[in-house]
Amino acid sequence: MKDAPNLNKFKSWLKHPDQGIHIHPSLDIRQHAVKEGYGVFARKRIQQDEIVMRVPKKCLLSPQTCAIANLLVSSDLGDMVAVCLAFLYEKYLGPESPWHAYIAMMPEKVPISKLWTESQRHLLRGTEVQVVGGTTLSDFKHMFKSEVMPFLKSHDALLSEFVRTLTFESFCYGMSVVGSRAFEVDAFHNLALCPFADMLDHTLDEHVHFTTQYEVCEVCGEADGCAHAEMPSDAEMGSDHGQDNEMGDDAESTGAWSDSGSSTVSLDNNSDDLCDLVTTRTVDAGSEVYNTYGDCGNDVLLARYGFALANNRHDRLSLWAEARDLSKSHGALQWLEINGRALIKAITWHEGIPVGPGNAEDADEDDTDIEDLFFIDNDGSISAMMMSLCIIMFYFPAAPLQDLAWDAILAPVQNVIDAWDFLNNKLPLPIHRSLPLNVIGSLRVGYIVEKRRNRNASVLKEHDISSDIAELERRITTTRTERKWEEHFALIVIQCEQQELCMDEGTNVKRA
Repeated sequence: MKDAPNLNKFKSWLKHPDQGIHIHPSLDIRQHAVKEGYGVFARKRIQQDEIVMRVPKKCLLSPQTCAIANLLVSSDLGDMVAVCLAFLYEKYLGPESPWHAYIAMMPEKVPISKLWTESQRHLLRGTEVQVVGGTTLSDFKHMFKSEVMPFLKSHDALLSEFVRTLTFESFCYGMSVVGSRAFEVDAFHNLALCPFADMLDHTLDEHVHFTTQYEVCEVCGEADGCAHAEMPSDAEMGSDHGQDNEMGDDAESTGAWSDSGSSTVSLDNNSDDLCDLVTTRTVDAGSEVYNTYGDCGNDVLLARYGFALANNRHDRLSLWAEARDLSKSHGALQWLEINGRALIKAITWHEGIPVGPGNAEDADEDDTDIEDLFFIDNDGSISAMMMSLCIIMFYFPAAPLQDLAWDAILAPVQNVIDAWDFLNNKLPLPIHRSLPLNVIGSLRVGYIVEKRRNRNASVLKEHDISSDIAELERRITTTRTERKWEEHFALIVIQCEQQELCMDEGTNVKRA
């Protein structure tokens, strides 16, 4: 196998007593059979809540531990750029670097979307990948010009040979590696590369979580108090940070990759100075062990990590631009920017109506950007905030919202979202809540569109359609409203449903 020597050297490096790294004996790194790169696999069944990896923070590759730590920690570089330069410098050192065996395992390229060819990036125009900046190198160019070049220039005498090897292309490579592999560790290291932990692939239903003590001294990395705690903040920077957070010499030296010995990782070390991987569920023998990179849609996964998942439940289509265009001459969006979170919190929660980036509580957080609350999710459901914007503009097309009582705005929003919930659950429409029939009709059309979108997954039955039509017709004939307009609208709804039925049957319907 082409990469077997590098893999064997890395395994030897991991189990060297000087490292103090401990890996569960049932874990093994293997090269993927059908795709590039490596994965971590379980040779035997591993139970939930087991610590399967412990890496001392001294083994992390970060701006605080690398060979040019004194230069990086005293600079004004951003965290990502600093880790990138730390990685590239250690790579430049070759065999002289303590992390040489680890760096040799890095891929030759990371296929993040912004490093694709121009013709490939052209295919992503108008997608969410473009929205999150995954089709342009402008941010890399800005960081290289405004941060990297001034840093290299100021240290040219010390780093002259390294400076000659560092091109924009190599910087882009370093950023792709760091951006796809670095962990947020603690207040001292900030971002860092963690050997072995970054070998685990991502999935939505992960097996492990990465844990570490974040609250440590920003100057030396100590967790239990130190002399820096009483120092003023302007004295935090120094030039001797390289290995300040090293553990003592009492680290246990049990080797990784052995089938013998204990099935659990040693807990004797100071856990404040360690990075752990802990299982969150049982791992079956022979299966790949997965971590999670967060609740990322495919736009972020492709832009930051270079891959995408099928049926990613975190996928979303942003409607922020449409929301702004829709409300250009209306004050609804401005009103929602101030009151939207309180409005969503006041709405009765309904399953199937997404609220914010994570869940109902997340949408109430003040640090959630308002533009992140306008979207369609992976199931085709419109977010509560976007739905609220449309409802408010429908009910109050001209009235200044700031002059209206809170309940006057909340009531129609609550009614329509209730109606949407009724429709999705095939329950009677809530006419008794004084919802205008044209709004019900609009919701009905939206429901039909959703059915059409999902018809390949669940074929519609004729009697289901007929019962829906009969119920709608019954409510039209028994409701005292503006008859002519609503009867016409109801006819459109019925025609839509008939067309839907015939599309599944492969026939045509003559338009009335």
